[in-house]
Amino acid sequence: MDDHQLVRNGFLDMVKEWPHGTVVLEAANGLEYEERCREAGPIDIAIVDLHMPIRDGWETLRWIEQHQKPTKAIVLSFDQTPQNTWEVLQLGARGFLPKTIDPPCLHAALDQLVATGFHYSDLVRQVLKHPPVDGSAVAARAACLKKL
Repeated sequence: MDDHQLVRNGFLDMVKEWPHGTVVLEAANGLEYEERCREAGPIDIAIVDLHMPIRDGWETLRWIEQHQKPTKAIVLSFDQTPQNTWEVLQLGARGFLPKTIDPPCLHAALDQLVATGFHYSDLVRQVLKHPPVDGSAVAARAACLKKL
């Protein structure tokens, strides 16, 4: 799910090359994703961009967490900061991929997601070990680690 058709097409092609899955739907934003899920049924993996109009990735992760608990959402973004990584993990994301990812790395990330339920990139590992400090960091970290 990405608001840029060119980016979506590129990732669709990469996912179609992955031998362990099938593209069920694509969407330009979270609201369109929700509507298409009604038609398609349960989704195993959702690749979610953070910055989209109408319903962004943050809200889409909340929606998936509330309405599609079994769906494994993995975030795709240029905006990979420790703070963003921490926040998307708190919202239920199972990993965080850079938009610059190449097909073999994407396929390996999806394989790990299917095998373990999570994609542990170096950034995700770093953030889980040393979360960004704020008032609720300790409680949030405990909740995140409990999910794992």
